[in-house]
Amino acid sequence: MEAALEIGQWLTNETLRVYDELGLDSTALSPMHRFLQRLPDRFKTARAKEIAEEDDIPGSTMFDWFNKLQESGDLEKVKRGLYRKV
Repeated sequence: MEAALEIGQWLTNETLRVYDELGLDSTALSPMHRFLQRLPDRFKTARAKEIAEEDDIPGSTMFDWFNKLQESGDLEKVKRGLYRKV
């Protein structure tokens, strides 16, 4: 049990060291928000699908993220097939 705790502590320390070296912190972006960053300020669904495919994001996941981003206020549906980042 003690060995497992030591390994867990080592892994935590290494993770923190790498984050520090790369200039990351606890506010590192989720995959959904990294995807949002790649989108233009205004975009059509077809363009979002292209970007999602480049990142190997399934279409169903993309639409799920659209819903979550709209609920959080990060994305606005202007009209059918057209979105705007907020």
